[in-house]
Amino acid sequence: MSCRPRGLFVFRENDRAERRLGLGRRHPAARQSRSHRQHHQDRSRERNYGLAEKHFRKSVEKLPRDGEGWLGLAASYDRLKRYDLADRAYKEAVDIYGPRPEVLNNIGYSLMLRGDLRKARAKFTEAQAKDPDNPTIANNIALIDEAARRKKGVN
Repeated sequence: MSCRPRGLFVFRENDRAERRLGLGRRHPAARQSRSHRQHHQDRSRERNYGLAEKHFRKSVEKLPRDGEGWLGLAASYDRLKRYDLADRAYKEAVDIYGPRPEVLNNIGYSLMLRGDLRKARAKFTEAQAKDPDNPTIANNIALIDEAARRKKGVN
């Protein structure tokens, strides 16, 4: 399945594999949810994380097996510094998607925002092992390495 990372969110281009696995079944509210999801992602791009959180939360209440909704909700919580709630949302995303590179990358980014560089690097490394050509993951590893060098005083 082809995925492209954009910021903290991952947008699916192809749902067929998830439907085969029973993850992408269409709920009656799914069509409406997709247009709402685009609206929520727009709120996040505008840096209105509180409003994005509200809309993503409503989305996952309607469709609890919506992995993208959980990832968006977790990213919104990260930006609001509500890491306890972000951890719960990431757990739901992992339960739905499994340890996919995009999910692991987002968890690593969350850990990086908290300042836990060691755990963040471990998550990014795990994600890179699953998707070695992903430039977003490689960039995040470079950010962690640069932050670690600065922390040690090596410029």
